[in-house]
Amino acid sequence: MRKNLLSGYTDVNSITEAINVGNVYKFILKPWEDEALRTTIRESLDIARLQRENKALTETIKKQNEELKYLNKNLGKEVENRIAEIKLQNEALKLARDILESLPIAVLGTDNEGSIALVNSLARGYFEPEGLALLGSNLRHHFAEELIEIITDTINSEEQKEGQYNHTDGSSFDVYCIPLSRGNFEVPRSGMVISFLNRPRSH
Repeated sequence: MRKNLLSGYTDVNSITEAINVGNVYKFILKPWEDEALRTTIRESLDIARLQRENKALTETIKKQNEELKYLNKNLGKEVENRIAEIKLQNEALKLARDILESLPIAVLGTDNEGSIALVNSLARGYFEPEGLALLGSNLRHHFAEELIEIITDTINSEEQKEGQYNHTDGSSFDVYCIPLSRGNFEVPRSGMVISFLNRPRSH
């Protein structure tokens, strides 16, 4: 706190002792001018106000720094948890792909427009001619209208459909079309999974 001392003493030792002991901002001797006194008081009040504001600002900064440390610590934990979650999802996805590849039936995944987004090993062996990949192409480029009709019926009804399909090479399959809209997805999806069970050729 800033102090102003008004005194009639003129002794130097008395003035020095008063300043040292009392933390005096200004020592004003008689006779003083009223305007100068008012100016000194205003300056003292301004300095006191600035000191209070500075103290409050320092406390605020200290509190904010503590909050930032807390947030950074928690953010680090959230990042670690998210990384662990992504790793787990990637492992689950890899396992799902491995299972898909090893299935004893041919499987395709498509959107509702017929674009092929998923092909397993057996499907490639059955339906992928040399030099013409299934993945990324349209079903209509590889399959007869017989299969397209089953798929269209599945899309329109949004229900699983089954049927028989005779491929262009003479092989015959039992076909199962399952719409993805039947699944329990957080985000609505369109498309289907098509599985082909090879039927032995009759002799």
